[in-house]
Parts: sequence; C-alpha cells; structure tokens
Amino acid sequence: MKNFMVEIMEDVMSNRAEKEERKKKLHDLLDKYRDDVRALDGDPGLDGIDFMFAKPYLDEVLEERRIRRERQSVVYDNKSNMGEAFREDIKKRREDGVEKVSASRKSEQQSNIISSEADKDTEIKNIMNEAKRKIENMSAKDWETYKKKMSKSQKIADELLGWMPEYQALLKAKAELDVANLVNGDNYYHRLGMCQLGQLKDLSVSRKRIVSKLLGGMKEINDLYKKVIKKAPDDLAEVVENPVDTIKFILYSLDMIEDSRKDMQNNEEGLNFGLNNSDKSCREWLDGLDWRNNRWK
Repeated sequence: MKNFMVEIMEDVMSNRAEKEERKKKLHDLLDKYRDDVRALDGDPGLDGIDFMFAKPYLDEVLEERRIRRERQSVVYDNKSNMGEAFREDIKKRREDGVEKVSASRKSEQQSNIISSEADKDTEIKNIMNEAKRKIENMSAKDWETYKKKMSKSQKIADELLGWMPEYQALLKAKAELDVANLVNGDNYYHRLGMCQLGQLKDLSVSRKRIVSKLLGGMKEINDLYKKVIKKAPDDLAEVVENPVDTIKFILYSLDMIEDSRKDMQNNEEGLNFGLNNSDKSCREWLDGLDWRNNRWK
C-alpha cells in the first residue's frame, strides 16, 4: 500500500506532461473568461472544476501571460520590414546559438519594456481610482442593487452585522475589490479595509481588534466552506476509487488553506497600521505594496 501511494504521489507531483496539460487548460480557461479569475473560481460547472484542479499552477500561468503580453507590446523583430539577407543572417545566428543584440537595440528594447510597464501601472492605478470614486459616490439605491448580488451567506451577514461601523468599513473595501476586479487585488483591499477599520473614531482599540478578528475569521471560514468542504468527496468509497483525484483535491485544499492564512495575515497587517497611525492615509501607505506579489517594495 505504501509503495502504491508513493507511485501515485510521484505521478501527481512530477509528471511534467500532466502539469503542462493543466497549464494549457488554465490558459484556455483564462482566454475564455478574459482573465476573470474570480468568475472562474466561482463557476459551478465543469469550467470551475477544471479550474480547481489547475489552480496550483495559477501564479505560474499568470506570470507566463504577463510576459507574453509584454513581449507582444515590444516590437523588436518586425520581419515584414527586414531585408531577406538580414533575416537569413538572424536565422543563422539563432541556429548557431551566438546571436547578439547590439547595445543600442537592447537599450531601446529595455526602454520599451519599461514604458510598457509604466503604461500598465498607470492603467491599473486608473482602474483602482475609478473603483474608489464609484464606491464613494454610491447612493442608497446603488447599495441595494449591490447587495442583491451578494451570496446567501453574505446577505445573512449583512442582515446581522450591517449596523456595525466595522462591518461597513470592510464592506466598502470589498465593494471596491469587486468593482476593480484585479487579479490578486485582495492583497491590497484586505489591508485597506482593515486599516480603515483600525482608524474608526469613537471605538476602543480592544473592540476593533476583537471585531476585526471575528469578521475576518467568519469570512475565511465561509470561503473554505465554499471552496473546500462543499467540493469534498461525498463518501469514503469515492476516495478509495479515485485516489489520484483525491490527492489532487488534498493539494488543492492545502492551497486554499494557505490562501486563507495569507488573507488573515494581511488583515492583521492592515489593522495594526490603522490602529497605530490614525492620522496617516491608508492608501498612501499601500502605495509601497507590490500587491500583485503580496510583498512590500
């Protein structure tokens, strides 16, 4: 039995062909959903199941897609404008493995990449500013419309906790996250919501600490229930009959648990800054965060 399980683990963890197949499927899904990871993660059909099994490779695939977009934006080898002799020379250099880009051309290429990155950062900043503006200007009717789209568990939480200023601070950050719809944007908005909660006036520090942990914990428990428990095998027979899929599910579950741990850590970081810096801007503080990679610059 032990050798059998070892063989299964080796098949899951080291089978490169399967990994590439999962990554290709993930690329296809992201193309289909136009890079909307949140929609994919919440899809109840076959696409959602395929995404679940491919998700361990999500960061790797997103990085591949980012690099591919950058390369597409940097035109450094326009073959249609090359002379035939120059094309043959480039081909020969590549075949011999000794192709060298001139210093001036490399500098131009790097400049284009930097410019492309700057344009991308500006676009994302505009998206985030627009999300902030929309949430700040939402009317009572707009909030009613937004809440109608909540999940059942979110609606229950809103009914029970909607009167609390701490809940309102986190709800606004959540709404901004939904409007901005940025991949890995939760790294930014978890901190933002908790920071703004920590800066609420007329509430004791102990209350804000307790309530923040309560609300943050409830959210993560609900996420794990939806993403892990509801998708777990129904009975032991199914586990025995499908050992490979079971191990894949275990790995996926561990990934989801790690994601919740990361969210709770980000919550704590945001809360501590808000509590200790009531006179400083949470957003200016977060300008120093590389939220795509969840690390400080």
